[in-house]
Amino acid sequence: MAETEERWTAEDDARLDGEARWLLAGGDPAGAVAVLADRGLLFARHAPGSLPCLCKKCLVPEAGEAEHGGVRFVRDFVVRQRRVLFYWMPAELAPDAKRVRASMRAALEDRLRRPDPEVTEPREVLNPFTKQMVTLPPRVPRLRVNPFTGKPVP
Repeated sequence: MAETEERWTAEDDARLDGEARWLLAGGDPAGAVAVLADRGLLFARHAPGSLPCLCKKCLVPEAGEAEHGGVRFVRDFVVRQRRVLFYWMPAELAPDAKRVRASMRAALEDRLRRPDPEVTEPREVLNPFTKQMVTLPPRVPRLRVNPFTGKPVP
């Protein structure tokens, strides 16, 4: 980063998210995807499957819905630490989209955070859906992978 550049903040995440959602609400999905791709970092690798791929190369702005196995899905996104993650959500969860986004944002943040290699004991965490504490097993070192290339990161 150049010395004159400012650090990316949570406010920048919120501003980018808000601008893209405003464009989507105005009927401009191509503009929304362009803003997210230009100012954010699309955080997805190519993954062929039953639903359309959401990597930068395959992402079709106008394709906001898909169907598989009789279940309708809607596309949504979250922004965290400048990373933009598009994902498919069952349409029946659309009324709870804010809660799903919060969960996806937390998962993205967890993915971006390096696990502490010193943690060797189980930890208590709050389940955001049930609001109950659950015990997670100790973290084990996992192979870190570059999401853009799919190759291991040293």
